[in-house]
Amino acid sequence: MSIEAERYDNRQRIIETAKERILKYGYRNLRIDDITNDLQISKRTLYEIFSSKEDLVRELFQQSHDILSNEIQSVLSNIINNDEADFLVELRKLWTIVKNHTEIVSNQLFADIKTVFPDLSCKRQDFEDSIKSNFDEIYKIGITKGIFKPNMKSELFFMIHYYALSSILKPEIIAQSSLSIKEILDGISNLLLTGALTEDAQKKYLELTEI
Repeated sequence: MSIEAERYDNRQRIIETAKERILKYGYRNLRIDDITNDLQISKRTLYEIFSSKEDLVRELFQQSHDILSNEIQSVLSNIINNDEADFLVELRKLWTIVKNHTEIVSNQLFADIKTVFPDLSCKRQDFEDSIKSNFDEIYKIGITKGIFKPNMKSELFFMIHYYALSSILKPEIIAQSSLSIKEILDGISNLLLTGALTEDAQKKYLELTEI
């Protein structure tokens, strides 16, 4: 492996380890010593890549934002431009993309670091506005394809999905749960996309609402 390739590999490993620790323990408990111990690298190696913990967190946030934006745009482009694309399959892809990135913009993270990085609060709003805009476009397409009910507001569709994740993915909640992060994310996904009721129960509930 070349020096440049090794440096890039270390950079990504450091970012991923920092992300895992922030999600599990919160930003205030993020320690450079813990990251280097986890990765079995020296502090010198880390500081050759990131000048400080703050520099690392900024890069982590920006990278997550850029990757998420690009992946969402890819799904949206496929839905709009590919007549052969299965909308529900693409919707599932979209949910997977969002759930894999939402934890890094969770309420807990920003509660911890907003005093250290006040500018990131603006970035978070830009981040949410971007996702909301894409969800709105996809929802409108879903209505024309007969996938979504036309009487449900796209804003509500976005809020249910996005804020369900950002509210649950908090260190104190995850720490108390016997479920893994993957199990939590998959469970939320299944509940929101398929509903909590069985088909028979859904029919019965609809009958009750007509009484």
